Amino acid sequence: MGHLFISYSRKDGRFVEDLNKGLNKLGIDVWLDKTKIQGGTQWREVIVEAIRDCDRFLIVLSPTSIRSVNVRKELDLAEKYQKKIIPIMISKVEIPVEMQYQLEGTQWISFEDDFQTDFEKLLVALGKRDVRMTTKRLSSGQKKPKAPRKSKPTTIFDQRDQRVGQQYNIAGDMHVDSI
Repeated sequence: MGHLFISYSRKDGRFVEDLNKGLNKLGIDVWLDKTKIQGGTQWREVIVEAIRDCDRFLIVLSPTSIRSVNVRKELDLAEKYQKKIIPIMISKVEIPVEMQYQLEGTQWISFEDDFQTDFEKLLVALGKRDVRMTTKRLSSGQKKPKAPRKSKPTTIFDQRDQRVGQQYNIAGDMHVDSI
């Protein structure tokens, strides 16, 4: 798989950064403007090339992203270049008319409930079928579990789940096989 382009509003940056960390940890090449555009670069040109060259296009749907002119333009380009569009919804929104055509008939992945479960659904949508992860939810007062080997647990998602106040940790190895 080539790279995954993520279209999002900067106001959803914390969520996207955590998502990026998890995807990178699994060997998925993610294209994010914050990490791929260098200072002094003509960013419009770079974004067009990144969308044109991506294998999959992930759009993060939120109240701010559906109002973003740049997110809409990126979605238009994904459609123009016939990219597989994977919408994820991080908070319930009504899809605006200017995005409905591209998203009509495409099932989105809700990231409103359990982050780990939703993350695994995203991996399936990205064409990953064999996801073996040992996950442990920790409430804020619990100690981190010890990994079965001598290595320490690896924290993939640093973001606290704002809805339930839990942190997601991955203990041990992760393995993903492509379809």
